[in-house]
Amino acid sequence: MCPPISTTPFSPARRPRSARSCARLAHRELPRHAPSGGGIPVYLCDPASPWQRGSNENTNGLLGQYFPKAINLAARSPEHLAAVAAELNGRPRKTLGWDTPAERLAKLLDEANSRPCCDDS
Repeated sequence: MCPPISTTPFSPARRPRSARSCARLAHRELPRHAPSGGGIPVYLCDPASPWQRGSNENTNGLLGQYFPKAINLAARSPEHLAAVAAELNGRPRKTLGWDTPAERLAKLLDEANSRPCCDDS
């Protein structure tokens, strides 16, 4: 597993894994942990290919407006983190047809709850 993000510098004896080795690990390990089948497609981006992670890169940029790069999130209160999450989830996104993530999630959950889950016959 990739090391957690830390604000402490790495000593030469303890070097972080490279993005490439983490990506290779994900490609090898995820299929063992993800449920087989289930109808959920899984897509892993290639290492060093940020254009394949557009939504992720956009979210990282938005988070950068709230938190400096070397911040320790453990030092922030859960209330502060929840407020930032609520603000970001209430922000309209072009990729969602100008819906907010919260609105889109609500629509998807409503659709899922309105479908019958079982055949009673």
